[in-house]
Amino acid sequence: MPAWPRSDREPEVPADQGLVTGEVELTPIQRMLLTADLPELHHYNMAMLLEVEDQLRPSLLAIAVEHLMRHHDALRLRLRREGAEWRQAIVGLDGAVPFSHLDLSALPDADVGPAIERLSAEQQTTLRLADGPLLRVVFFDPGRDRPGRLLVIVHHLACDVVSWPILLEDLAGVYAQLRCGDAIALPAKTTSFQVWARRLAEWGRMPERREDLGFWQRECADPGARLPCADGHGEAVIADLDRVRLVLGREETVATLGASAALGCPSRPSS
Repeated sequence: MPAWPRSDREPEVPADQGLVTGEVELTPIQRMLLTADLPELHHYNMAMLLEVEDQLRPSLLAIAVEHLMRHHDALRLRLRREGAEWRQAIVGLDGAVPFSHLDLSALPDADVGPAIERLSAEQQTTLRLADGPLLRVVFFDPGRDRPGRLLVIVHHLACDVVSWPILLEDLAGVYAQLRCGDAIALPAKTTSFQVWARRLAEWGRMPERREDLGFWQRECADPGARLPCADGHGEAVIADLDRVRLVLGREETVATLGASAALGCPSRPSS
């Protein structure tokens, strides 16, 4: 997580590299999601199904997932509703690793795809806000001579589109290090989610923010309000907002996710 917002008078403090635990303030986007009256709040997740050519080793994948949870404290979030309020905290490692190895080697080729689709949908219902996990990794093992599938599921309260590629890259990196027999080395932790949430709340409570809040409340209360335009021309009316849906083809998807899809051992220079 980035260190902003931060007071210019506040000295930079090195990020805690240990296991961060304890209460965490809800961020504005979390509050919005929790009060949006979503029909299946536990199910509100981000999921990615990766095709893996190499025969992965489930025992190493389980260890890699454990290292991922240790390194990214937000993956250990727990959220509970107390009356009308929600509270969240980061817990320690309890020994349970949210990794599953599902053996599909006995299925014929025609049944593998439908089985993965059905089981993936089932796995996405297993996240739990109060008791965890908020992350689940599943390896669908179709046996030799058939590419496997790796399903990664993270609840949206613990991960966003910016953090998503970081998690995948770290998972791939740890697995590669384990497979090659190397020592586990992840990038140093940056500002923890716990500190980020606190700083964001403090920034929002600063007196100068009240003027900003009043401005946006007035603007959003007017259905004919104009959105800011870069050139100062045109009619950008909030009521005229629309959505554009874009579906990427196979080549674009591979190009976008290629950096995070490799779970193999990196090549080494010859000695």
